[in-house]
Amino acid sequence: MNIGTEIKLFLARTKFKPNHLAKAAGIRVGYITRVLNDPQKDMRSSNADLVRKAMQTLDETIPAAEAISQTRLRGDGTTREPQHAC
Repeated sequence: MNIGTEIKLFLARTKFKPNHLAKAAGIRVGYITRVLNDPQKDMRSSNADLVRKAMQTLDETIPAAEAISQTRLRGDGTTREPQHAC
């Protein structure tokens, strides 16, 4: 699988935008969009490695972000877990 396909699948699954991925990878967003828009384009292996590492890092942050968004804040600043319907 080429890096363009990997990026497309990652963005579709996570709902991140190309600019988030570019920032996490430390490369220009234009570089990512060029690879996304032109199936014949590829990127240097060093940049592909940066993008793959960024995708892995962002993937690891998703469960934590979801847990934080589900935690309810009480008026006194303490938190409680959300109650699930049985």
